[in-house]
Amino acid sequence: MNKQKSILVGGIIGLAFLIAFGFFLSDIEEKIIQPDGGFRVAFIADQDINTNSIAVLDLIKDEGAQLVLHQGDFDYEDDPDKWDRMISNVLGNDFPYLASLGDHDVKAWSGYQEKLYDRLKKNPDVVCNGDLGVKSSCTYKGLFFILVAPDFIDSDYDSFITEQLNDTDYIWRFCSWHHDMNTTPTYSKPNKTGLEIYEACKDGGAIIANGHKHFYARTKTLIDIENQIVDPEWSKPNTLRVKEGSTFVFVSGLGGAHLNSEIVGISGGLFGSDQTCLPGLSALFGTDESYYRLKFLYPYGCNGEWANIYTSDQDATYGALFCTFNAGGELNKAYCYFKNIDGKIIDEFTVINSN
Repeated sequence: MNKQKSILVGGIIGLAFLIAFGFFLSDIEEKIIQPDGGFRVAFIADQDINTNSIAVLDLIKDEGAQLVLHQGDFDYEDDPDKWDRMISNVLGNDFPYLASLGDHDVKAWSGYQEKLYDRLKKNPDVVCNGDLGVKSSCTYKGLFFILVAPDFIDSDYDSFITEQLNDTDYIWRFCSWHHDMNTTPTYSKPNKTGLEIYEACKDGGAIIANGHKHFYARTKTLIDIENQIVDPEWSKPNTLRVKEGSTFVFVSGLGGAHLNSEIVGISGGLFGSDQTCLPGLSALFGTDESYYRLKFLYPYGCNGEWANIYTSDQDATYGALFCTFNAGGELNKAYCYFKNIDGKIIDEFTVINSN
């Protein structure tokens, strides 16, 4: 009888432990915010208002994207009404659309920002805090976005980014801004964004989205952005990892504006014009014929850090980068691809999230 009581008591205690442990795990899962399954985001920059930019919006609609994240430079005409009307004509006037300030948006920024706020009002599930597109963070469908404007308005962006990433429980995190490290075609002017914001995003496990250059380019997984060091444990070009301390950078600047070549676009590298691979040669693609092979042959960059490039030198045309989250039902997996308006997939890769 005593033995039966002992077994019964032990069973009750064990059951209570399992229930309590289940609640503990449930609490952990609630704190780690994950995206909706199959949610798809389109990334573009440098848009303009022309047949190419409309074709890119048509592509975004056809691919079933549910959000656009725009890295600045809207219409080059300082006409927020015309720009917003173009988007509405293709995607609808209530389509979720988030953006960062670009250098060609400064003059009419208050008008553009008002249009972005109008779209937020029609999408109450998109929650944004701060100065939208300048120094702000937004959440939508389990994704966390930091939208900033280094070099244009305000300062201390690296501190802001660090604080935002330290405070979030979202596993999928993005840093979005317009300028990269180099800001002029000839690179005769100083770098403006600074590397601190890149490192802050990397340290916080956020994917980095840039514009400004009118082409598409993507790195491998990087553990040191300043020195462009590829993660030795995740060095494959098409399988990437994001976690605190490692990420990747992309430029998706084929939204519709005129195309850039590699030399005009990234001579000196996106992360600094004072770095060289070989004496007298620029960091990424260079202009010297002896280093010209980097323009067309993989691996690209000083340390093979670039996984894909697509510029006018590769006969690029316009398009967008698409990422689908919870790919294949895996909560920590995303499938991404760059597709042009001719229907050709230029780049495709998988991202594993270890945040």
